[in-house]
Amino acid sequence: MSLPKLNTPTYELKLSSIEEPVKYRPFLVKEEKLMMIASETGDEKNIINSVVETVNACTFNKLDLDKIPMYDIELLFLNIRAKSVGEVIKVNVTCPDDMKTTVVKEINIKDVKIIKNDNHKDVVKINDTVKLVLKHPTLSVTKLIKKGDAEDVFKILPSCIKTVYDGEKMIEDFTHQEAEDFINNLSSEQFKNLQDFFMTMPKLKHDVEVENPNTKVKSTVSLEGMQSFF
Repeated sequence: MSLPKLNTPTYELKLSSIEEPVKYRPFLVKEEKLMMIASETGDEKNIINSVVETVNACTFNKLDLDKIPMYDIELLFLNIRAKSVGEVIKVNVTCPDDMKTTVVKEINIKDVKIIKNDNHKDVVKINDTVKLVLKHPTLSVTKLIKKGDAEDVFKILPSCIKTVYDGEKMIEDFTHQEAEDFINNLSSEQFKNLQDFFMTMPKLKHDVEVENPNTKVKSTVSLEGMQSFF
């Protein structure tokens, strides 16, 4: 005799990058096991891949995650997690006063928001005639990031150039190598303007207050990105 099939509830979430609400379900034991194994390795790539598989399965494989900004995927994953194992999560936070003591904090996922910077602009002026229209990094681009330093910016920037304006001429048909060569010929000041785009783009963020049990020093710690809440 076959075992009964259990009904799984579905929910909806509005993402900033998609017009229609996204339907999703809680993750199942098989997906939770996959993420637990990835988390135990501590490898960022394994963690991202496990989240991708989980989000794909929980959204019924109807989203092209490689075309969705990473911050929307992070928000979607957090909501899937909330409906799966509860809205309150425990995270280990490192105390910034000694950078070694960790404390456990409880966070309600409902309090975690996508923070938008009022100074963020997707059009960056290079000089009096040239300007770029940039797009936010997607999942496929984010996989190139290893350290979060200037070298990583060089890696992902060519994939984030959407349009180049040269006076009245609009250029959208260019190769990754052409974009890379263009960036390499920028001055330091021009490149800094492009860096500002990444520094101010929307991000998943939540501030927590911590007290170091050893030093009694109180600090505010900003948790950013999916791994902070994994």
